Amino acid sequence: MAYQDRQYSVFLLLGDPDAEPLWTWERGFELFRAFDPVVRACRGNPAVRVSQSLTTNRRAAVKFGRLTWTPASFEQWVHGSPHAASSDWDFFFAEVSAPSGAVAARDGQPPDFFLTVRNEAYLTGSAPVAFNPSLFVALAADLPKETHTACRVALAKMTTLLRPRLAAEISRPWGFSVGSSAGFTRAIQDLPHVGLFRIGPPHARPVTLETLEEPWKPLT
Repeated sequence: MAYQDRQYSVFLLLGDPDAEPLWTWERGFELFRAFDPVVRACRGNPAVRVSQSLTTNRRAAVKFGRLTWTPASFEQWVHGSPHAASSDWDFFFAEVSAPSGAVAARDGQPPDFFLTVRNEAYLTGSAPVAFNPSLFVALAADLPKETHTACRVALAKMTTLLRPRLAAEISRPWGFSVGSSAGFTRAIQDLPHVGLFRIGPPHARPVTLETLEEPWKPLT
C-alpha cells in the first residue's frame, strides 16, 4: 500500500466563538485528558508542535523547544499556566502527531493519529469569526475498534466544551495520488490549514456542510 493510501476517519468541530478557547490552562488539559487514551494506543512517541507569536509583534515567534505529549509539556504553552508567560502570546495553532512525522517517514506509513487546534481569530484579526476554534482529528481506520471508541468519547467531550456550530466527519485516505508518480496532494496534515474550505472566506458565509470542500457528513 502506498503511503498516501492509508484510510482514516476524520472529524471536524467548528466551535462557538463565545466558548472558552482550547488553549487556556483549564481547557488545554481537558483536551489532553480526553485524547490521552487515543494517543497512548498509537505507535511510537507523539510529537507536539505549537505556533504562537508575541501579541506586540507577529513576526516574533514564541520558542518552546521540543514539546511532548505530557502534562509538563502542556504547561509550557497553554495560556494561564503558572509556567508560561502567556499574557504576551497570540496563539495560532497546536498540532499533535502520533507518531511524529519523522518516524512516519522512516516507517513508510503515515501517523496513526493527527490532531490540530486552530485559532481562527489569529488570521482574521479584528474581523469577526463565524466559528472558533477549529478542531481537526484524524484516526487511522485500521486501528482497533477500542481506539476508535475512545476517540468518539473524546470528541463527545470536546463537543460539550466547544458547542460547535458544525460537527462533521469523513472517511478519506491520508492523501490523493498525483498521476502515476509517487507524489500526492491534499494530505491530512495540511488540510486544517489549506483545502478544508471551499474557495472564499469561510467566516463570511453560513457554517454548514456546504462550506467544506470535500463531501463531509454530520458527525454521528
